[in-house]
Amino acid sequence: RDGLKAWETLKNKSSEIDLVLTEVELPSISGFTLLTSIMELDNCKNIPVINMAIALGFILNFHGVMCSDVF
Repeated sequence: RDGLKAWETLKNKSSEIDLVLTEVELPSISGFTLLTSIMELDNCKNIPVINMAIALGFILNFHGVMCSDVF
């Protein structure tokens, strides 16, 4: 629901998280910014992320491999 809250949770509990499912349009920080932050932090960069745009009715970005392989 809140990108910044999600990011704080990920940083503090990354070893407990298997997958991130997020919306592109989030309060505080966008889903794209959240994805970028995940890819840049070593202990989070291997967590798969599904970044969706519900308003558009389809999945914009699905990345089932290591996020570090995106760029």
